[in-house]
Amino acid sequence: MYRFKIRFHTADQIIDFVRLISQYKFDADLNFYNKAADAKSLIGVFSMTSITNKMELVLHTDKLDNESFKNRFSEYLI
Repeated sequence: MYRFKIRFHTADQIIDFVRLISQYKFDADLNFYNKAADAKSLIGVFSMTSITNKMELVLHTDKLDNESFKNRFSEYLI
């Protein structure tokens, strides 16, 4: 399992993020305090609170090219 802190600044970033994360076969969740959403669900991500809040991205996998992932998602990582 991998955890990253992320933040979105625009609705377009959310759309692009969901498009990117959906390409991976493992499950991914977004956590914000006591709320959780499927990171591959556009509605789920939009249902989270304000897009400017910091959230935790949880990747449910033991196999991840960490550097490649960070490069691909650098726009969202804090």
